[in-house]
Amino acid sequence: MAGEAPGARLRRERLRQGLSQGKAAEQLRLDTIVVEAIETDSYATLGTPVYARGHLRKYAVLLGVPGDE
Repeated sequence: MAGEAPGARLRRERLRQGLSQGKAAEQLRLDTIVVEAIETDSYATLGTPVYARGHLRKYAVLLGVPGDE
């Protein structure tokens, strides 16, 4: 959706697929707190911007969300 924050878009897609935060974190090999930070757009929690971008891309791929969205 236009204007939607990346974290909100990923959260909406995860819920649409019926995937829990815990299951998503397990598949991404990340802590649940990292998935929560992504979904709330709390990128400072993720460390340097390069890590935040990497986590976002990895999560998008898991959910089948095009990276350019």
